[in-house]
Amino acid sequence: MGLNPIEVTIMNDKQKELLQQCRFYKGEEHCPYKLDENPLSEAWFWNYEREWFVMSALYPAVVATYEMNFHNEFGDTFSNGDGVPESLKYIIIHYFRKKLPMDAEMEQENYLKWYKKYYLKEE
Repeated sequence: MGLNPIEVTIMNDKQKELLQQCRFYKGEEHCPYKLDENPLSEAWFWNYEREWFVMSALYPAVVATYEMNFHNEFGDTFSNGDGVPESLKYIIIHYFRKKLPMDAEMEQENYLKWYKKYYLKEE
């Protein structure tokens, strides 16, 4: 999706709140991480968070759909206490599925492990 970056130097309170929920994207125009083929790298997460930030600011109805889709698909599988919005989790998991597909039977358990290990950096 070809979204133009938001000028983050002129952020409103909602945009500042959104940015605080990101672990990698801090409002930079260009990714500070080296982009490689590894879908588990900081650069990939930076891109996912940037997309979520822009979508949240410009298209809140789409982001609300992401939240609903996430809740319908995963329910309470992913902890709500980790500070990551469900709509952002949905984007991260969506891209993870595209990069590293697996069979449906193993999906939720493996996605949760992957999410905790690589995105949250929990061991």
